Amino acid sequence: MSHPSQPPHSAPDDVPPEGMAADVVAPDGVAAEGVDADALPNEAAAAPIRLRDGLHFRSQPSGGRASYVCHDTQRGKYFHFGAAELEIARLLDGSRSVEDLAVELEALGVTWSREDIAYFLSSLVRNGLAEVTRTAGASAVEPGPPPPTPPLWPRLLSMLVSQRIPLFAADRAAIALTRRLHQAFRPAGVFVWCLLVASGLWQAIANGAEWHGELQRLFSPDTWPVLLAIWLVAKLIHESGHAVAARRHGIRVGNAGILFFMFAPLAYVDVTDAWRLPRRWARIQIALAGVYFELAIAAVAVWVWAHTSDVTIRYVAAQVAVLTGPATLLVNANPLLRLDGYYVLADLLGIPNLRMHGRRMVAGKCQAWLLGRPPQPSLLHGWQRTAALWHAVGSILFQIVWMGGLLWGILFWGGGLGIVIGGAAFLLWVVLPLARWISGLRASEQWRRYRSRLLAWSAALAGVLLLLSFAPSPLGRRIPVVVRYHDEQVARAASDGFVVDVPVRSGDPVTVGTVLVRMDDPQLRTRQAELSLDLESAHVLRRKLHNQGEHAMAAAESQRIASLSRQLTEINRQLDALTIRATRAGLVTSPRLETLQGAYLRAGDVVVRVGDEQHKELLASIHGADLQAYRRAVEEGKTLTARLRGGQSLTVQPAAPSPRASLTIPHPALVALAGGPIPLAASDRDADPQRSQPLASPHTESLSPLSAASSRRLRAGQQGMLIIGDNRSLMQRLYQRLQDSIPQSPRTSCDGYGQDGTIGLASAFLGTCDLLIGKVLDRNAVGQQSLGSRSAPKDL
Repeated sequence: MSHPSQPPHSAPDDVPPEGMAADVVAPDGVAAEGVDADALPNEAAAAPIRLRDGLHFRSQPSGGRASYVCHDTQRGKYFHFGAAELEIARLLDGSRSVEDLAVELEALGVTWSREDIAYFLSSLVRNGLAEVTRTAGASAVEPGPPPPTPPLWPRLLSMLVSQRIPLFAADRAAIALTRRLHQAFRPAGVFVWCLLVASGLWQAIANGAEWHGELQRLFSPDTWPVLLAIWLVAKLIHESGHAVAARRHGIRVGNAGILFFMFAPLAYVDVTDAWRLPRRWARIQIALAGVYFELAIAAVAVWVWAHTSDVTIRYVAAQVAVLTGPATLLVNANPLLRLDGYYVLADLLGIPNLRMHGRRMVAGKCQAWLLGRPPQPSLLHGWQRTAALWHAVGSILFQIVWMGGLLWGILFWGGGLGIVIGGAAFLLWVVLPLARWISGLRASEQWRRYRSRLLAWSAALAGVLLLLSFAPSPLGRRIPVVVRYHDEQVARAASDGFVVDVPVRSGDPVTVGTVLVRMDDPQLRTRQAELSLDLESAHVLRRKLHNQGEHAMAAAESQRIASLSRQLTEINRQLDALTIRATRAGLVTSPRLETLQGAYLRAGDVVVRVGDEQHKELLASIHGADLQAYRRAVEEGKTLTARLRGGQSLTVQPAAPSPRASLTIPHPALVALAGGPIPLAASDRDADPQRSQPLASPHTESLSPLSAASSRRLRAGQQGMLIIGDNRSLMQRLYQRLQDSIPQSPRTSCDGYGQDGTIGLASAFLGTCDLLIGKVLDRNAVGQQSLGSRSAPKDL
């Protein structure tokens, strides 16, 4: 049932990123989502209006209440009307004024005020569903002047952030796909899908340790092109799922094309006509079809990963599994983002325009607290009101973090172009909505009171910014550290060869001289035999020449014997060096030594390590920006805290840093390719981070000894951060962070933790890629964003 006694309420709401009002006329007198009531045109209050031609209404109950879907056949858009709005719309023939409408509505039992009616008429004009008219003569009705053209600069900014390029009509392709794939939505197909996904999940759990290790190597910068290609194919499959599900329910599929969001490409397909379906379970099936297809691909990828030994195939399969599994669930199925999961939740709760209702309540509470402006009553009641409010709070917090990480990734990764795009996004998502909100307040009769409060809050905000700009930061500087053995023996292969014997195992105690690994080189053995034979022949020949009195020839042969002896001695030395012995007492720390049996190693490869569990040290790699603060802490004799991964922490007396900085990798566990926080230079993408690949910027090393108790408690290779007091302000920290990040945009990997705990670029990249899907919705919001529960152009 409609609630005619409750008029439409105006409250500032969020504006889509493109800076355009959303095309929604919400049910039961609620204004359009994304439409600022105070900024709406007021032509409707001054002249009659009439409903535009080409609008068709169809009943579609929602949440137990009467509601209707309006199909704009000329523009291919859908809108959601409540029963009261439909009654008003039917009276809009261009001859009735607001006064006339108020009288007729009162006779029908709809108790709306004249202000409420004028507001609703204005929203119709703004959304292009009605037009202002003027009377000419006795009864002729002519269209009024067109609404003012919106300013050009928001559209230009929007084009910097996203561009949508339709390529072809996808309905014929969708029909062909549906003939082949429609069985996937039948009960048998769903049963097979459940078995496939469950088995893939079981494979990942059963191989948990190996799978975790695979994930650590996933986002190697060397494979970004592969990652992007996999992601594009995955999203094509995702869109195919929506198209097949729509055609299966008899829904026409619109255009397919490419959307560039922040210059990253993705596919989209228009399934707006899904709003014609009266059954919500059919709409939910279309909404989840993309995730349904992707999870099946993820399960297949996990099976491929688990049952192949080829390193390349395993790596690609792991990439596919992550992008089509966890990434899709985190983004597309997430109800806090305005994507598939959101529309499914709104349909399940029976709350059309769920986000609009919830955010309007949040905005009302914020305005009441900030400005003393009375909050407008919500049209939701009971548990629906509570659910919408908490959903709005959760989605706002999540999107602040999400979009903040996205903008940071663009600034970090895009250099000058990233600054331009990030600035355009900030203007569209922050400055423009704020300006519209203030414009709405200026049109209010209470503007003077609001202005004084705004000035007071602005002064308070300015004070906070000044405090952040000059007061010392409560946060500390973070210096990457790693635990390692003190005076550890790192035995390397002296020359190329095969491992023929490994008499020790990981964790075995050894003493000086203990044989650790025996290697052999067949070529050296052959060369040794040849030299031995040549040497023996040379001795025989020299004696023969000496007996024959050929002393000059004998002397020449003696020189050859000396040369062969030196060569044989060097060969023997190399063969002896293939037997690796312990040079110190301790424990064998290399894992899985038994796997070396029969392996071929090259000269310089690390073979085995020996260390003492009771003698470890903390290696700190100090960036140039933190070196002065570190030296000050050493000079003042401060005791610092190191927080290590795994939730462990310890106090450390820092040692003096080395006299000069270096680009050499201090420890393999600290570099970004191994999951550490230190980025590598983009110029040399060596596959082995332990070799000569340089760091992106010079670092200074410091070695602080650990106590025996701490050495036994901590394990070698454990990473963490050493916390040092910081006399910089928060603004200075942020400025330096940006200064360090943006000029070094071509890094091979991101600062996973960063010195201030910044979100890693791997997650930012996934966020960027998958958020592109959501931007299709917002980009197409000018017309498909209503229908109460979802915006339908692509991802329902």
